[in-house]
Amino acid sequence: MSDQEQEAGGAGGEGKGGGEAAAKGGQGGGQGGGVATPPALLDQLSGDYRTVAERNSFKTADDLAKAYVNLEAKLGADKVTLPKKSPEGARDFSTWEGWDALGRPKEATGYEIKAPEGREFSDQDKAFHDAMRPHLHKAGITQAQLDALAPGWSEVMAGFAAERESAVSKQVDETEAALKKEWGAQFQTRMNDANLAAEKLGGQDLVAALDELGMGRSAPVLKAMAKVGAMLREDGKLGMVTGGGEMGAAEAKAKIAANQGDRSFLERYQDRSHPGHQAAVEEMQRLFNIAASGKAA
Repeated sequence: MSDQEQEAGGAGGEGKGGGEAAAKGGQGGGQGGGVATPPALLDQLSGDYRTVAERNSFKTADDLAKAYVNLEAKLGADKVTLPKKSPEGARDFSTWEGWDALGRPKEATGYEIKAPEGREFSDQDKAFHDAMRPHLHKAGITQAQLDALAPGWSEVMAGFAAERESAVSKQVDETEAALKKEWGAQFQTRMNDANLAAEKLGGQDLVAALDELGMGRSAPVLKAMAKVGAMLREDGKLGMVTGGGEMGAAEAKAKIAANQGDRSFLERYQDRSHPGHQAAVEEMQRLFNIAASGKAA
């Protein structure tokens, strides 16, 4: 059966005798309750349209028009045309305007990603969202679909973050336990050497890079830095000195201010579980002593 037959046939047949005629195998469903379509009407039609009119016993042109109106009402006024098929039978939806009609934002930047209640997105979260928006747009994801996905998406991401934080904490504990066992009473001294050596050799940039790469939690790295720190200390190069000699009160105060504005240093200073916590505390204490007395400790 052709597409025209299916559409017109489904909408026609409102006559009282249509159901009975169909049940008996007759012409059925038409406006005339089984009455044959007049030849004068059939003469105006051709091919599939003529067959549809005969099968549904349409008596007048009004019957045909009414069937079309009923069909249009059932399908709805708003229609979205699918992309044409390629010779291979595939449809290219990459530039299909139908996505916008279904609720996709006009531009990828139009997606709104809401944070779960009681939580704020980090800069890393926002960067990830910005990277994902073009892919969501290309895939035809609507805003409503994204709203439905977002809670589960955020839950999964939060779970990954919690797992990572737990893994980092476990690594810190394991590294500290291993080094305490190996270094014994010299643990804190060698940790001080390691942290101060890193700062001496590369400043806060090196310390931050080591932390970011996870090397600040690596026993081999910490042991190597501790050896470097011990050698510098023995050579008298690890004290609180500046390029011009011993640190004075003004320089100590400047260093205190710099540390207080350094996120990496504050993380070590405020986080008791951080391997460099004790060294950071001792450094600040020495700086405060110098700032107060004017003399290097």
